[in-house]
Amino acid sequence: MTEFDSSMSEQDFRSLVYFTSFSKHAWVPGMLVIGMAFSLTVIFTYLLHVWVPSKLLVFSAFSYALIVIFLFVSTEIKVARAISERSVPIDIPYHITANSCSMTCTILESGRQKNYPWETIGQIYETHEHFIIYLSSRNAFIFNKNV
Repeated sequence: MTEFDSSMSEQDFRSLVYFTSFSKHAWVPGMLVIGMAFSLTVIFTYLLHVWVPSKLLVFSAFSYALIVIFLFVSTEIKVARAISERSVPIDIPYHITANSCSMTCTILESGRQKNYPWETIGQIYETHEHFIIYLSSRNAFIFNKNV
């Protein structure tokens, strides 16, 4: 049995959202890099007059670059809104107990307790700084490795 106390900071929440949006599926970062490499190549060759791409190709490159920028900005806006509206449990201490059958989370302030059998847990990921346990596609626990 393993027991520890934890809480989710704003930075932990931001890491969780960015991981879910951009890193959880291995193809997303690859597509972003390939698309941006294509876009930057077309844009620079157009601006430096190395080669004259068609107007449609230039438009596509600029559009892709704007979409990627918008994707990051909109993600950051969602994070900021969730934090400001306090719709996520930021800095609320909780106690985790994990055994061979389940994981139990107890919110220390209220004493509320919730049990999660391992069969109900969708996925578990390990990043450089965190462990992420997904209960569903929209509900997850994030634990800092330094706890």
